[in-house]
Amino acid sequence: MESVSWLPECLHWPFCPGIFIAILAFVAAAVTLRKEPGSRERAIWLFVFLGLMCAEVWMMSKDRITNIAKEKETREAEIASFKAIGDGIQTSNANSQKQFDATMQGINENVKTVVGGNSFCYFNLGFPTPPNGESVGFIWTKGEYPLHDVWMRLVDVPKFKESMAKAKPPLSFIQALTMGSSIVTLGNLPVGGERPIWEIKFDDKTDKFYLVEFGAMNGHWREIYHLKLIDGRWREAIKVSDVLPHGIFGKLRFLKVDPQYPKVNGQVDWEITP
Repeated sequence: MESVSWLPECLHWPFCPGIFIAILAFVAAAVTLRKEPGSRERAIWLFVFLGLMCAEVWMMSKDRITNIAKEKETREAEIASFKAIGDGIQTSNANSQKQFDATMQGINENVKTVVGGNSFCYFNLGFPTPPNGESVGFIWTKGEYPLHDVWMRLVDVPKFKESMAKAKPPLSFIQALTMGSSIVTLGNLPVGGERPIWEIKFDDKTDKFYLVEFGAMNGHWREIYHLKLIDGRWREAIKVSDVLPHGIFGKLRFLKVDPQYPKVNGQVDWEITP
């Protein structure tokens, strides 16, 4: 049934709270105009008053339930809206973080490629027929990135010690180091490559001891290289470590020891003190 459009909104069913109170007031005013109503009439008016009060309470309850439902619906809609906004912000932040991480990873990879990352190289010899002969020194690259602007200093430790002991007048440390070492500029080294650098003449000694220092764009490291002639074959021990300030050995990068290389108490003697 269509509501009457000219009636006030509160007079459309269901009535607004207060309508029954207004009717009750009108009825009460009408009753006051009655003169000496009978007992039956008074009973009827009493039931009318009670009915109107109950109707008002019922209408107020119905309006309260409707308002609570609307408030709940509005609150849930607002919460859903805020959650959608929050989820959107969180997703946007996550996507931005992923893009940032990907960008930084790309930059880091580029830097590592240009600088060399944690790659390094080391030196060892191809062995001649003992006790004498020629040997070729090789540079081996380890790591995932190429090395750039590499230089190498090869110190023949026994020769260095001999120069220090026999020189008259005594040589300075730098002079003895110069006499017992060779410096080579290696330039750029590819990933996983090997490069022959020079030939070394082997004498009749059965022990070889080299201290090899390397420098590149990505840092500075040092190799201790021992050779011993055992049962007609050269056995080698190689240890590569970072170099800390003041020449202190740092983190171990590479270790290679022939199983037949002699040890002291199960350990290789890496002593390099002149």
